[in-house]
Amino acid sequence: MANTDVKSIKSRQRQIVEIPFTVAIGASGAPTINVSQSVGITSITRTGAGVYDIVFVDGYQYLADYSVFQIGASQDLTFQVTTDFNTSTKTLSLTCKTANTATDPTNGTSLKGHFAFKNSSVI
Repeated sequence: MANTDVKSIKSRQRQIVEIPFTVAIGASGAPTINVSQSVGITSITRTGAGVYDIVFVDGYQYLADYSVFQIGASQDLTFQVTTDFNTSTKTLSLTCKTANTATDPTNGTSLKGHFAFKNSSVI
């Protein structure tokens, strides 16, 4: 049976914070964040075709890892962090691409994934 009260993850680095997220994609790539499955994220805003600015609740030292996948369509997307995490604005930009061109995810699909941040300068 899974332990549903886990608040930390095992890592070889100190103070890694993992933030999962779920976003529903609407018409013209408009994102709607699932607040209960995206604790730690303030907002996600579409700023252009396939480009999303993600604002986090807290600032961290740096982005250590991320994973994004699409549910609900057979669309050949890749995901790239195009603007690294900014500690003062608590923001990063994520771009969805098909054949190296920014592309909106299909209407009615969801994006799920996580971001892992280093929360300390200590190694």
